[in-house]
Amino acid sequence: MKNSKIQNLYKSFVVSLAVIVGALALPALAGPQVNAADCAKFGKDTSFKWGGSNCADTKGLFNTIVRFLSALVGVAVVGGIVWGGMKYATANGNASKTQEGVSIIVNAVIGLALYIFLLAITNFLVPGGVF
Repeated sequence: MKNSKIQNLYKSFVVSLAVIVGALALPALAGPQVNAADCAKFGKDTSFKWGGSNCADTKGLFNTIVRFLSALVGVAVVGGIVWGGMKYATANGNASKTQEGVSIIVNAVIGLALYIFLLAITNFLVPGGVF
């Protein structure tokens, strides 16, 4: 019973943290609308600005999306490691719960490694690199 309450409390905390981080990161994706003529003087063929006086281009938009996804992956990995650690710490000698906690931690680390590999492949495939 006590274990279930701790798990529910932790799940609520992780979801709340993810919502807060997402809400704080969303303004980074928004940019003020401007006329195409304003961006044309910068040599960009677009109709919106991307933060400050720089008009958006595809690379800038892609970099912003990658940074946002990287933040989400980071939150998910940290949450997975903490969740697996909680499972492991509250196993009380139960072998199956211990294995479940270790499995969650290993899966979180594998997910991080796959995301890093995805970024490396994307950077290799895009002419001129992404970053």
